[in-house]
Amino acid sequence: MASDENGNDKNGNKENNNEEKSDIKLKKYLIKESEKVFRSLSPKSMLFSIRSLTERNTLKKELKWAKQPTENMPETEDEISVEKTIGGKAVLEKKIIFVPNIAEEPLFYPKGWEYAKAGYLTVTAFPIFNPEEEVIGVVQVYTEKNYILSKKEKEVLQSFCNTIAFPILIKKLQKKIAGTERFKLIGEHAASIAHHVRNKLTPIGGFAKRIEKMAKKTLRRVKYVERKSANPIFKSLMVRSAAYLGELLSYCEIISSEVAKLEITLKGIMDFNKSIGEKTPTDIVQFLSKIMDNFEREESSVKITREIKTNGIIKIAQPQLESVFVELFKNALDAAKHFKKERMEIICRIDDYKKKKCDSIKIEIENKGEIPENLKEKIFDPFITTKENGTGLGLPNAMAVIREHNGNIKIESSAGKTRVKIYLPR
Repeated sequence: MASDENGNDKNGNKENNNEEKSDIKLKKYLIKESEKVFRSLSPKSMLFSIRSLTERNTLKKELKWAKQPTENMPETEDEISVEKTIGGKAVLEKKIIFVPNIAEEPLFYPKGWEYAKAGYLTVTAFPIFNPEEEVIGVVQVYTEKNYILSKKEKEVLQSFCNTIAFPILIKKLQKKIAGTERFKLIGEHAASIAHHVRNKLTPIGGFAKRIEKMAKKTLRRVKYVERKSANPIFKSLMVRSAAYLGELLSYCEIISSEVAKLEITLKGIMDFNKSIGEKTPTDIVQFLSKIMDNFEREESSVKITREIKTNGIIKIAQPQLESVFVELFKNALDAAKHFKKERMEIICRIDDYKKKKCDSIKIEIENKGEIPENLKEKIFDPFITTKENGTGLGLPNAMAVIREHNGNIKIESSAGKTRVKIYLPR
């Protein structure tokens, strides 16, 4: 990997610079369009907030713009959850949300009073839609107390949402492409390192097994001599020798066991960058039912509740996609184990997902338990894991395989539950 004289990753710096330029360009565009819109609105409209919806199901701040900034203008978080926020409510319900008094609104607690003191007492949230009618962000307009936007003002703001949808969508696609390229680069380097380590690991495991075999053979002879010997000193020496050999055997077993674990990890890393095999027409319900049946047989403590509302024949690479779903069910089971119930439940839903120019099957896997807050943003990053023997490649690999199928994967984690949503085109 190329680096500068200070050892910094040039590719990483270039990627970050491109991302910063993209952010600046979008911000300038949003400011310019916001100024135009504000001229069409009542003087009682005071503040604009524009947020885009991320793959982590959060709302990222793209712009906070005030007609007349005040000293006590409240600070806003760079990223907020869609749960229990006004902007999030507009996103989830896919409709305009009006709040007449921010100070008394529970979803604004504890920031509501700060907004009220600054004079921003009423808010209207407008969802931003892409051409497929999916919500990709939200615009929030703060006004003086109890001011209700007129029909004409709402039409202007909805038109504004349509105008800014395209550049927000372009930015999201740019990030997705950059992430895919980074993904590929990490995979190539990781596979190369894994191959090198595996070559060095083979003789270590081989010699450990050879020493183990020799030690077992010697131990049998020592124990035989110990039984036959009449000399107490010699007999005592054989007993100590047997103890040393037993200790040596335990060390060899540990080495062999750790080498085997490391080989599994290395195989996962080497497979990370492999392209998927041939896609064959497959009955998706039959395919998933077989995986779930096998998983329930292997894990007697789990029950998978199936909610099947559709079926279809779609082209998939069966071995790779099977590995993805097995990994997702294992993750769901690991999370459910924390609740210490005799029989743990995982819910699998299969349904249609139809939008403009999009006809897919949606598979949703739900389990009890939330992803830790500090990991929600990194959940698809390679080598991030909370498991003792995990590689941190399960979810990144799942994303790579699903994208190879021209599909998508999203994870939502809140209110004590985690849902993994997979979209596979028909």
